Amino acid sequence: WGSGRLTPGVVVLASLQAPLQVCVLVPEACLDDDEEVCGLAGAIVELNGESCGETDDRGLCNIKAAPVGESKVRILHPCFGSMGRAMSVTVADNPDNVCTVLADA
Repeated sequence: WGSGRLTPGVVVLASLQAPLQVCVLVPEACLDDDEEVCGLAGAIVELNGESCGETDDRGLCNIKAAPVGESKVRILHPCFGSMGRAMSVTVADNPDNVCTVLADA
């Protein structure tokens, strides 16, 4: 199996994947006139039940390989309560997939 060659009887599963950027914003939190919205740092991002990382200071979490098609995203952070916020997203076969979530300030 480790040789990199396929042999009869081996089943190969493949799926299309594309990048997905999750953006968690707190619009009411910005007091600086230069910014319209602020990102929520430290929110854990799950894709289809698996942790993919957490948001940075700008509220961004970049997922390099999300499955193309319908997926479930869940954001875990105290501002979303104990269950977090879950939503469905459709990932297209292109590099411009963005899921924007507005948090409560």
